[in-house]
Amino acid sequence: MAISGSDFLIADTGTFVTVTNEGNAEMTATPSKTHFLTGGTEKIVPSMTYCAEFLRILARAAIGTEITQYTTFFNGSKRDGDADGP
Repeated sequence: MAISGSDFLIADTGTFVTVTNEGNAEMTATPSKTHFLTGGTEKIVPSMTYCAEFLRILARAAIGTEITQYTTFFNGSKRDGDADGP
């Protein structure tokens, strides 16, 4: 079982986004069969378009760069019509 937080929650796709400069978020979220995600309502953005804008703002405010080293989009289990996935 894994527990992690999210930097953004994309409402229209159900995607959660982690942003790090070391890649540590993937070590927690990826290998486990059961994953609990925490995130407050302030992390919810309506779509990928909004998320992209907030990612630019976050990187500039946090470390003064265009984008962070590791930005990962987790989409959950395979859905009907997906070519592959868990």
